Amino acid sequence: MESKVDERTRKYFDAIKFNVGFIGSNYSESDGITEILQKTGVTDIPKLIKTYNGYLNSSSIEIFKYSVNNNIRYCAELSYQNDIDSFCVETHIFNRYPSRDDVIAIRDIYKTEFGIDYRGYQQEFECWECGHHVHWLDTKGTLSQKIDNMKEKFCTMCDSF
Repeated sequence: MESKVDERTRKYFDAIKFNVGFIGSNYSESDGITEILQKTGVTDIPKLIKTYNGYLNSSSIEIFKYSVNNNIRYCAELSYQNDIDSFCVETHIFNRYPSRDDVIAIRDIYKTEFGIDYRGYQQEFECWECGHHVHWLDTKGTLSQKIDNMKEKFCTMCDSF
């Protein structure tokens, strides 16, 4: 299926990813960054350098540092239960040290892309309160607030009418 994410949203997400040094993500039922690197033949052992508070129902977010082909990489790793007897381990790879907010932004981007493609999130909508037609990126707030505005179909500009 071709993604329903529009060009404006894609460029916005790409800019955020670039600004935080994001490289990619992995999702597994059991493999963390150490196991992933071992399977790919990377011999550098990741070193835990920071732990952030978890995200909603997740474990703590652990930040690891390692090297691939003499390039320093950082991995944000967290896990959560996704079924009665199943867990998901997420690893998000960066080329610079990520803050907790950087990790949350990357997770929010992936969840929003999924929501647009499979849950019917509309990138353009009529505000439920005033009827104003708006693109979700034109709403006020942080990335997380803008995503909430899109889900709620709220323009945040009703006060100015």
